[in-house]
Amino acid sequence: MKFNLKEVYNEDIDFLKNKISNSHHQKLLLQKPGINHYYLLSYISKKINNSLIVELGTYAGTSALALSVNPTNIVETYDLSGAPFAIIDVPKNIKRKDRKSTRLNSSHT
Repeated sequence: MKFNLKEVYNEDIDFLKNKISNSHHQKLLLQKPGINHYYLLSYISKKINNSLIVELGTYAGTSALALSVNPTNIVETYDLSGAPFAIIDVPKNIKRKDRKSTRLNSSHT
């Protein structure tokens, strides 16, 4: 996959701001590329179709939200932080797994 930096910088994610419950994460979302990665995630999501995208970490869910801009993809996000999800009006293509429903085993067998 080739990346066109001009296209990444011109990615429109402003409409996602209204899906975030607090102003801090709204501001993080709209920070330009080079400061945060949400424009890049949205761009990548639009370059692939009908795919399962697995996102680890989650925290507030902003990365999962950026990855969800292409409705043909399913974004399966695993919350490892236990922090409250900041996304309201969660897109149907985001499938969230929290720490209680996710069993991670660090031992090797």
